[in-house]
Amino acid sequence: MQKFMRILKSEKGQSTIEILIAIAGVVVIAVAITEALTPPVETLHTHTVDGITRITGSGL
Repeated sequence: MQKFMRILKSEKGQSTIEILIAIAGVVVIAVAITEALTPPVETLHTHTVDGITRITGSGL
């Protein structure tokens, strides 16, 4: 945490605004990837659980 605070207070190199813009960009990309992958993963999970339930007769 001290290193992070030192970076925020630093006046050399990248400014705080530039760092925050980069972090915001990474967050937007992470959210977009999560949104894109959720439906296929959810479908895969549902099919896998249904297959296990059919074979074993229970979901456990």
